[in-house]
Amino acid sequence: MYITIKKPNDTDANAIGVNFPCEHKELSRICNELGIEETTGKNCCIVNAMDGNFIGMVKENYCNVVELNFLINLTYNTHCYSVIKNFNKLHEEGREIYLNERIGASTQD
Repeated sequence: MYITIKKPNDTDANAIGVNFPCEHKELSRICNELGIEETTGKNCCIVNAMDGNFIGMVKENYCNVVELNFLINLTYNTHCYSVIKNFNKLHEEGREIYLNERIGASTQD
């Protein structure tokens, strides 16, 4: 997702477009270029985004650039994981997931 960010509380700050999710090395380079620290606090301002629904919710909001990268990466990869509903019967859950994903057979049948 292409998002334009800038340094917070700086009206003259240059905005940089970033393709999220990105590697940590690229994220560090962007932070250095913007002059922001990689901290746990809110360290960037979202200026624009290619996704109209997304920008409607977050435009001009302050956020943490590392957290933003993590959440977008997580969102793009959730389809890779299965949700375990019952930890008391892990063997049955594993069997159900295996049959559904690998063989295409439902355990309900």
